[in-house]
Amino acid sequence: MLATLDTLDAERFLSREARLLDTADYRAWLDLTTDDVVYWVPVNDAGASPDDHLSIVYDDRRRLETRIWRILESGLNHAQDPRSSTLRFVTNVEVEPAEAAAEVLVRCNVLLYEYRAGAQRRNVTPNAHPASCEYRLRNVDGAWKIAYKKITLLALDGLLPTMTYLI
Repeated sequence: MLATLDTLDAERFLSREARLLDTADYRAWLDLTTDDVVYWVPVNDAGASPDDHLSIVYDDRRRLETRIWRILESGLNHAQDPRSSTLRFVTNVEVEPAEAAAEVLVRCNVLLYEYRAGAQRRNVTPNAHPASCEYRLRNVDGAWKIAYKKITLLALDGLLPTMTYLI
């Protein structure tokens, strides 16, 4: 079966994902992923293999579950106490067929703003992280799920502030 997803539905899916991440509803976000999901944020070289080079994030489902537990339940996420506020803008959404029959390839650009509580007292502006994203969305029992997500930060080889708010 050939999977089809139009641009408008892809935009709706990505907008929902952005809202879930911005409201820290990480469990609901995790429900948008497949059991074999790969979530990757490369550093230094967008074309390098994550098996051979460092990454900001290179997680499978188990690691994402652990990351979410640490953020939400462990009490050990000191770098995010208090939690950063984030706001994502998703644009330039493109959809094309993927190699697997039940999948589509979705590309978009994202502008992520992160703001730390109390920063206004230190004359600090929100951090801005423009990025391009690549997704493989898979149709699982009639619902689209994230099987692969790669976020390539525009400044991937530049100075990056603490990014513990990313999952």
